[in-house]
Amino acid sequence: IMNHIGALPVNNFSQGSGGAVYLIDTVLPIIAHSRFYGNTSGGSGSAMVLINSGCDSISQPVIDHCLFVGNEAGTVAVINNNDCANSSLTHNVFVDNDAGSETDVLLIDNSDVRMHNSIFWGNDNGGLPDIRVNANATAQIEYNLVEGGFIGTGNIDADPNFLRLPNDGGDGYGDDSGTGGVDESLNDDFGDLRLTAQSAAIDAGNSLFTSAVDLDGNQRAVDDTNTTDSGFGPVRFLDLGAYEYNSTLPSGGIIGDLNGDGVVNVVDYVILAGNYLTGS
Repeated sequence: IMNHIGALPVNNFSQGSGGAVYLIDTVLPIIAHSRFYGNTSGGSGSAMVLINSGCDSISQPVIDHCLFVGNEAGTVAVINNNDCANSSLTHNVFVDNDAGSETDVLLIDNSDVRMHNSIFWGNDNGGLPDIRVNANATAQIEYNLVEGGFIGTGNIDADPNFLRLPNDGGDGYGDDSGTGGVDESLNDDFGDLRLTAQSAAIDAGNSLFTSAVDLDGNQRAVDDTNTTDSGFGPVRFLDLGAYEYNSTLPSGGIIGDLNGDGVVNVVDYVILAGNYLTGS
């Protein structure tokens, strides 16, 4: 996925570590506008392992505007950031991930990491913080929403009020290979992680660490006049997470997306045509 935008790594499995992505000694990997859904790892990092073979080199991964939903690992649920992989994480969302025998969704070890404008919510972490920074690591973790809280400037612990939370249908994410012709993944719902008007993530971000558009391709830093600006930077009304809330768009989503499925296509045209003359 190096330098690739728009990937959809879904239901990948690794008996070892790095269920979807395992990067070692990669100079500047950029993973952006991607969705990591239902990946599984028997070891650590169900979605991703970032590592160097030694600290004589620094890889500096960039992870931007990505969704991590329904991933499960034996130890570190989503990202194992290790050995001088000095990452920058911005506008990512981590929801409904399972850390297995340990409690970390994100592990930072022997690295220097910056993370801003991200959301951690509804992960299976035994009631402990989703983020672990080992003593041999440094981290600037500011202006994020973390369930259970995390020490750092601008970090908050409050309901992000997503449009629709993920749901595994009661049988876990993905297909159970031991159940023959039954495909349990058919009832997986990875949710809609756009923000609603009640979200604590609105106008709470750091605009020094952002980009021009969100995961939908819509403009960033749209002020919601009904929300007190609590962010930082040139503008104090940037939103946390992968999507910018805009009350003028349907469900805070894409212009023209009348059914809220994340794309504008012929289905939206049919809805428009069917209601054009009726005014309904």
